[in-house]
Amino acid sequence: MKPEFLQPAAVAAECGVSRRTVHRRMRDDPDFPKPIRLTARMLLFKRSELDAYFELKRQTQPTGEQSDVRIRKETINH
Repeated sequence: MKPEFLQPAAVAAECGVSRRTVHRRMRDDPDFPKPIRLTARMLLFKRSELDAYFELKRQTQPTGEQSDVRIRKETINH
């Protein structure tokens, strides 16, 4: 069973991007899921919100065009 909440490092690993890219998306992409802050240094993302975000990106990405948004081949759930 996959965890319901993920730390930024786990999000980065499952998405195939760096932790810095996750933080950049948090800053620059208004559609990127907002994390839950547990402590001053601990952030968690809801897996369901990440799945919905990447599905939306997959559906809206123009076909045949290069994009700076790396989109996972599978959702986090699988």
